[in-house]
Amino acid sequence: MARYAARVLDALLTYLPTAIETQIGIIETEELITLPNIYDYRVGEWFELNLSPFVFMYTDKMEKVSPAGQRNIIYDVTSILCLRYKMSPDIANDSKTVLHYLTAIIDAINADPTLGGLVSVCLINEISIGAIEQTDSSETSYGVTIDLTIRIHENPR
Repeated sequence: MARYAARVLDALLTYLPTAIETQIGIIETEELITLPNIYDYRVGEWFELNLSPFVFMYTDKMEKVSPAGQRNIIYDVTSILCLRYKMSPDIANDSKTVLHYLTAIIDAINADPTLGGLVSVCLINEISIGAIEQTDSSETSYGVTIDLTIRIHENPR
């Protein structure tokens, strides 16, 4: 089952960076703004809190959904995609910036729910936005969490 989780994370890491950057370019053109480049995309690097803006992702659970006796193996993999953005004193502007990034992520997924043909479908289930306070410093960051269900098929040989 771990290989299915790895396939999902590989698909996200392969598709999302370019797709999100494309959507950011569209937003920048429409809104006449310039957003900071996303620093990096990683799997499960929550502790890299000094990076901003930063996207990381991990799998939460897997469920086999193919009916008994079906030759194809179908799994739904619940994955969490997180965006971290370090806040500045200009909270109003930071709030808008985070919403622009969120829009870019949603539009990137909706533009091709198969993530470039790497999965059967990627569905957005839930989105949460909130402040993240770091205990080791006075910095606060915005955190956006997007709960995804990603369906993958495998045809046994």
